[in-house]
Amino acid sequence: MLSIKRVGQNEAEVLHNIQNEAFQEDLVSYQDFETNPACESIDQMLYKINAHDYYAIYFQDQIIGGVAVQKRADYEHRISPMYLSPSYQNKGLGTQIVNSIFLLYPDACLWSLSTPKPSLRNGHFYEKFGFISVGEQYINERLTLTHYQKVMK
Repeated sequence: MLSIKRVGQNEAEVLHNIQNEAFQEDLVSYQDFETNPACESIDQMLYKINAHDYYAIYFQDQIIGGVAVQKRADYEHRISPMYLSPSYQNKGLGTQIVNSIFLLYPDACLWSLSTPKPSLRNGHFYEKFGFISVGEQYINERLTLTHYQKVMK
């Protein structure tokens, strides 16, 4: 059974390790040492846990990933980052996670997130929830991020 729970500093090391593992393939592909979550220090992870609504994703009482929700305004929220351990990816869990996050913030009117442009699979995943591309950001010769937004009804 999948569940999402707010985290504290005690879960930081486990989440940091899973985040590094989850984003390692992107790091190798895109050579983005500036913004890739796999390059974040444990101190940066602790900052995010304290500064944002940070959740651990549990499957059968084991942490398998994490998701941070940044409140940009009363009505606008940003998902960044969201990740699963590679051994739990491509099993349909992402749909449950996004739907659970939306339910936690019923007053959110606007959601935003970013994903690598070359990752068409990620783009299609978010588009099925109603996210639309609203722009791009060049990071380096290998990576451009696509920015997405979803207006809630």
